Amino acid sequence: MLNVDLSNIVRRSSLAPLSAFIPGLFFEISILLGNPQLITSRTAPAEKLVPLSPYLQLAIALFLAFIIGRASMLLVHFIQHVLTYVHLARLALSAKLRTPVLIPMLNQLANMRLFASRPTFQNLRARVSQHAADAQKEARPASTALHKLASKLFLERYGVNLGTAGEEWEPLLWAVGTLTELEWRGPLLIIASEATGWCGLVATTLAPTLRNSYYIALSLIFLLTGLHNDYRVAGRRTDPEATAAWKTRAILREYEKGGRTTPHSQEKTEPPQEPEGPDHA
Repeated sequence: MLNVDLSNIVRRSSLAPLSAFIPGLFFEISILLGNPQLITSRTAPAEKLVPLSPYLQLAIALFLAFIIGRASMLLVHFIQHVLTYVHLARLALSAKLRTPVLIPMLNQLANMRLFASRPTFQNLRARVSQHAADAQKEARPASTALHKLASKLFLERYGVNLGTAGEEWEPLLWAVGTLTELEWRGPLLIIASEATGWCGLVATTLAPTLRNSYYIALSLIFLLTGLHNDYRVAGRRTDPEATAAWKTRAILREYEKGGRTTPHSQEKTEPPQEPEGPDHA
């Protein structure tokens, strides 16, 4: 039985541009089925100047599908960046308000009978207090493992001792080990599905017949699935523990690329010394 591994034939980097055709073709097919007069009204003036053969029409349709799909996927990337800054603002605001505002307010509410007898409120109060106490300790194990692994890699491959480095060790750390697109943006098909949802909603504005519950529900399913991935991606980018874990995987891939490296201190060998004496002439 023939066993073929497609991952060795088709690389993920070559599939990334092709994924733009998914939302683009979905948009064009939706317009073609929902409002074909819109397409004929746009192609009629062009046919008077240049006769459009079926192959030329297909090439134009594929080109427009790629442009539309790529633009919608860039919109998804922009949404991920916006959500990342929203997460950063939320974490900063939570850190500023948790100890001086939220915990004292919960302690005051705990003295009231309405809240004192409720187990749900007491559990919430305990979780907030515990989270405030362990806010600085959550990323410590992952960061410690990352620092140890990076120190070993830098010492063996580049001869740089991160243990003696000060504040500059973190820029050096992020210069080695590149995160993959899957780690940084999420699954490619999920990004394409969110772009498909956005294209479907835009298509309803150009083709009124598409404004039915089935088509809108399908577009919303694609859209909400992608937005959930965007929320998780933004959380991974801002969470110190998750960031350290993904960076550790990237550095482990550096070991796999270079294999076993010998210590940098052993790379330099001293030249052999010639024997001294009167017999050596």
